[in-house]
Amino acid sequence: MSVLEKAVSWTETVDFPLHMPSCFKVNQDPNLIDKLKSIPLLSTQAEALELVGKSALGDNSVDILMSNLFASRAEVIAVDTGLTGNVMNGHASVEIMHNIFLDVTTKKILIPVICGKNHWCSIMMDLSRKEVFIYDPMNSTYGANIRPLAEKLVAVLPDFVPRKYRARAYQSDLGVQVDNYNCGIFMLVAFEIFCGAECLSLLSKKEIQYLHMLCEVQVILTVFFKHVRPCATAFAKSNTMGACASRDANRSPRRLSKWKVDEETPTVVDGTASTPSRADDQAAAAATPSRGEPEIDLVLNCVAFSSFLGNDCLTGWEDGSIQRLNWHTTASAPVNVWKPHTRAVNRIVIGDKLQMIFSCSRDTTVAITPITDKPASETATVLRGHQLNVSTVAVDDAEQTLCSGGRDTQTIFWDLTTSHITAKNTTPQNVVTCSTWLPGEALVAQGSEDLSVKFWDPRTPLRVPAQSLRGFVYFPLSIAAYGENDNTYLLTSSKGFNGVGCEARVWDRRTGKQVIEFQGHQQDATACCFLPSAADKSEKTGPLPMIPVTASKDGTVKVWDAATLSPLAEAHADGAKRMFTSLCKVDTSTLLASTFGGQVLAYSLDRERRTLAVKPRSS
Repeated sequence: MSVLEKAVSWTETVDFPLHMPSCFKVNQDPNLIDKLKSIPLLSTQAEALELVGKSALGDNSVDILMSNLFASRAEVIAVDTGLTGNVMNGHASVEIMHNIFLDVTTKKILIPVICGKNHWCSIMMDLSRKEVFIYDPMNSTYGANIRPLAEKLVAVLPDFVPRKYRARAYQSDLGVQVDNYNCGIFMLVAFEIFCGAECLSLLSKKEIQYLHMLCEVQVILTVFFKHVRPCATAFAKSNTMGACASRDANRSPRRLSKWKVDEETPTVVDGTASTPSRADDQAAAAATPSRGEPEIDLVLNCVAFSSFLGNDCLTGWEDGSIQRLNWHTTASAPVNVWKPHTRAVNRIVIGDKLQMIFSCSRDTTVAITPITDKPASETATVLRGHQLNVSTVAVDDAEQTLCSGGRDTQTIFWDLTTSHITAKNTTPQNVVTCSTWLPGEALVAQGSEDLSVKFWDPRTPLRVPAQSLRGFVYFPLSIAAYGENDNTYLLTSSKGFNGVGCEARVWDRRTGKQVIEFQGHQQDATACCFLPSAADKSEKTGPLPMIPVTASKDGTVKVWDAATLSPLAEAHADGAKRMFTSLCKVDTSTLLASTFGGQVLAYSLDRERRTLAVKPRSS
């Protein structure tokens, strides 16, 4: 009974109204609680209820989910969890796995590994490319412990010769697991990405709870009803489930959101229970009327402004396009559209002198696009040098040098005159998340998932950073610089959840120390910028010569008071998708903020009244 109560209470805490990306959105089933309660307490199915809540996925759960994900894929071999057993310090028998590798030379092999009886890691092999990867969601010592197992398995491959395969850590966009029970979720998503799915962006704890619940409900209902079949009306929208969107044999996106348990009583024919066939499913789907759901809105990742744009701003979108929009009016049609990228635009920097757009993308490229009326395909210069998602770019004051960084741990400096690489560095664990060029200096400040901000000088060999800032709870997501006379201040906003992390910090560049810390956001503080302390720059008030501003996934923009360490003013976004993704300054009292739902909101700060309000727009 206590297990059932735990399952019901945890399910009720799932924040279904949470503003999630549409590809992860799960509609609340009003009958879900009744379905859980209907499971007989004395049945074997009731054991599956122990999966609900803050518990790691068990062996049977992982086997069921991997079967649902990969059983239909001829090019993938998903190994049963019972074959490797519990791995302690790399000790595990590989004799039983010999048969798996017989006559297999071109497939991908996915091997889940349980370490210390409480943590999921994995070994992933791509035999066609002679690659072997080790994945530990926590980047802990468990990863080192399963390396000996990976090396033993490589030795039994049919075409094994010394030095032909090399086991190395798997790099992805998933980030680092920060709890102690979602390791199985991270592992399954990594399997999907390894098999060709589009990568998943970093998510908060509540957002990962969606994945946890979706997987656990699949397991519970699969165990209870004994079979799963595709259904086109499982969720509100027919979207691929983010990184879990594997591809079928025909290479079309595989839609996990279509997996649904057949809740009808199986038809009994001649004493044998039967389930609907695939033809029956197709006929039922054809007979089901369309719900007329609206098309999926594009995700708006970033916004940028420059004075020469007048009443316009530039926005970067999930489909790889850059749009010029008029933020003064309610008109939704863009003034101009460029598409220099094939995948999501992560960041935009505007060159005021050359009137250029510098952008980076998930398609691993950096693009330089003139702000003209010509299509970007005719005018954009594409810089190729990264191997994974390029998270951020920064450009010097003279607009002669560009610095890019991303998930491949590389820092690359480009000569914008020749479009050639002038300096390059690869730093272990330097998964770059944000960057900015320091005003008046030949230095780039670069935030990383290793909980640091590094300063790189392109005039040096880049062996080590010129300076580092440390002391973060979670890694920085955004960084801004403010220069005045000989002083340079940095503002960072960090990842976090449930009010932990997600803080803003002001740093003194000269001393390399933190000056002030602001706390108040509940989720990722995704963006930050500075405003002058007063509308008249000659008038200085407060301990800082500027005002820090942050925006967050919790749907708030906060203008901070350095004297009280509390918000001077704040605003809340409205709408179904109100998570803020980017922030930029227009003038001394105006801000532009982009939301996940595709909005560009203009806020006006009244320092005397201590208010931050949305500016009215003309029609």
